[in-house]
Amino acid sequence: MRAFDQILLENKLLLQEANILHKGGIIGTEQLELIEKQLPAYPDQNVFIRIGLFVLGIFLYSSCCGLFAFVTTVGGNANFAWTCFVYAAFGFSGLELMIQKRNYYANGLDDAFLYCAEFSLIAAVGFMIGDFEQITPVFLFAAIIGTLCSIRYADRFSALIACSGMTSFVVSVTLQMGDFVRSLLPFILMCVAVVLYFTYKKIKATLNYKNIYSNCLNIVYVFSLALFYLGGNYLVVREASSALMNRYVAPGSDISFAFLFYAFTFITPLAYIYFSLVKKDRILLWTGLACAAFSIFTIRYYYHLLPTEVALLLGGFILFVASYYFMNKLKGKTSGLTFEQDRFIETDSLSNLEVVALLQRYAVKAESSDSEGANPGGGEFGGGGSGNNY
Repeated sequence: MRAFDQILLENKLLLQEANILHKGGIIGTEQLELIEKQLPAYPDQNVFIRIGLFVLGIFLYSSCCGLFAFVTTVGGNANFAWTCFVYAAFGFSGLELMIQKRNYYANGLDDAFLYCAEFSLIAAVGFMIGDFEQITPVFLFAAIIGTLCSIRYADRFSALIACSGMTSFVVSVTLQMGDFVRSLLPFILMCVAVVLYFTYKKIKATLNYKNIYSNCLNIVYVFSLALFYLGGNYLVVREASSALMNRYVAPGSDISFAFLFYAFTFITPLAYIYFSLVKKDRILLWTGLACAAFSIFTIRYYYHLLPTEVALLLGGFILFVASYYFMNKLKGKTSGLTFEQDRFIETDSLSNLEVVALLQRYAVKAESSDSEGANPGGGEFGGGGSGNNY
């Protein structure tokens, strides 16, 4: 079912862990080189080279597909569904060839072919349906394709397509129901987020640490957290009610259960941040901080209590005071939450500390001597006196 060599991919993850341990000073350079020799793995591509190869792959894919379209649509009669199926077949064939013959993984070229093939296949189904008002099956197909590609190619973006397709499918089905069911859309989305979260927890519990699907599962995790928050965010609920259900909110009035959505908008980010500190979960912490920032934007969107410049100054002052307080509170702690330097993060201060330690270990120490009877001389070169001669 997997297109990649699982052993090579797992070895790549192990080498990444070994590099982290090397940066943290747990293992030495000789040990790292020995591990690299004993563990054959997919090469680790530089991010800028990967971006360049991705752009090159997009141009290569579009050029080949454009040539095919030019040849097959000379008469003006184009079957877009059939053409998109050919594009998808070309993309997946080229991708499989790169993986099997060139041992590409997260190279950039394989990413370009994978994404273009997925979108071409989804577009082909859309053209087959023909009626763009009945687009619900396309969302379901996108969720299926994203899931299959994330399993076969261990790709994070495919996992995002799967989650987005499933969410869009639920929204589309809900909007085709009656007014009462459509009014429950925020709560339905939160239920979808809960299902995704427990699916993530269930799959993660069955996999080994640093499994090849860890990145895909992290995407599902972040998506479930974001969807749960946005499903009950006041701004999203109010604007979605106006756009999707044609409900006009007159000035001076408010949406139903506004107090509930107001409370949810502020309590949820605080809960994310609290539990992230308790569980020491960085993904949850960053998601909670992002949700907190969006909560502030939500209130500023409807209520301008202070001018923008005053609000920014006040917010910066509060962040400064809070940061200073917690820095002093957590400084010096060696367990739990602490402000001490992470040994796995390489910084200049750690490098300087390493140099000082080496100097202390290998520097030649001067021998002590009795100063009595010493005759430094009269200031000649190399002397210790204070004469006027150089």
